[in-house]
Amino acid sequence: MSLEQALQSLFAPESIQNPYPAHAKLRPYGDLLVVPELNSAFALSVDAVNAFFRHPSASANRIGEASPDWPGDGLLQPMMLFHDHASHARLRGLVSMAFTPKAVAETRQFIVELVDELLDRYALEGGDFMTKVAVPFPLQVIARLLGLQEAEQERFRAWADTLLALLDGSTYDPAKASKMSQDVADMRAYFREVADELRQGNRPGVLASMARAEADGERLSADELLANAALLLGAGFETTTNLIAGAVLEFSRHPQAWRQLLEDPSLAANAAEECLRFVTPVQATSRVLRNQAEWKGQTLPEGLNINLMLGAANRDPEKFSNPDRFNLTRPNAERHVAFASGPHYCLGAPLARLEAQIFLERLRQKFPHFSVPKQTLEYRHNFTVRGLKQLEVAMA
Repeated sequence: MSLEQALQSLFAPESIQNPYPAHAKLRPYGDLLVVPELNSAFALSVDAVNAFFRHPSASANRIGEASPDWPGDGLLQPMMLFHDHASHARLRGLVSMAFTPKAVAETRQFIVELVDELLDRYALEGGDFMTKVAVPFPLQVIARLLGLQEAEQERFRAWADTLLALLDGSTYDPAKASKMSQDVADMRAYFREVADELRQGNRPGVLASMARAEADGERLSADELLANAALLLGAGFETTTNLIAGAVLEFSRHPQAWRQLLEDPSLAANAAEECLRFVTPVQATSRVLRNQAEWKGQTLPEGLNINLMLGAANRDPEKFSNPDRFNLTRPNAERHVAFASGPHYCLGAPLARLEAQIFLERLRQKFPHFSVPKQTLEYRHNFTVRGLKQLEVAMA
């Protein structure tokens, strides 16, 4: 297969459904594949991905020139996701002051009770596992952590969909620009309205803590509060939704692995790591070179866009033995890059790990004989965040 054909397969519709064959077609061309005519490179290995997450010339500020009707710039630009060095450290520091391990640990009992409630109800009612379990589970957890009122949760759910569409530029639809612009305007109006209230009141939750947090006399502006709260919501909800559904699907496809977990509950933590590696809810992100750089003797030009292919790296045969095997006893499963690495390592990683581990433990105890009936599986049209549209699960 030619390089051109391999690249075409990466962006073919079937790669939404299953991106891993396309990654395998690209791998023979190197672990950092440079395509000058696209001004792009594709990092396919763990080493390459980690190197450019940490490279001093690889900038996270990759919001470039956009269509005049694109509504994302004002929302995305203040996110720490798109900042480097001191600016990133300032934003991350202000957010992380509120997003502490203690706050995450205190949600454990709530998570256990919520999973039990959602699984029991689903066992009685059936239907779409996504809408009845995989979506409400992490949404209610992150909403509680953020301190959102119940009436605010559905509004934030809709906003998260808009955020993810804006983050995945490859699937941006100009026909939806009007609704997305309205969502962004609504988000901005909401946060400007509540920012002072959050700072002055005693409302619990990370959102209020973020609003009140100060470091070296600085605090988050209303736009920074909006952007980074939206980031926490999207990262803390949508990605975990896709992880949970993906884990259920993979265990149904690998019954031997499920039997292992049934027989040895101590595997739950490593099973969560293997699910993160194997499912990889966020398949890719990117960086842009602000200066010329080198990679294995190859000169990379300033301005080159580097696509960090997290899904491909998590199947790197140089790092993971038999990488296409779903293996709960994999000794280095936690070496995956599902949470990125370096300065931008995911703040929500401890929460996602806790949610995944508790979910597997409760599913194991309550419904050890669950199954996924034969059905047509369809993934949402998003090359960055990979997730099922619907899933039917039989609880027993």
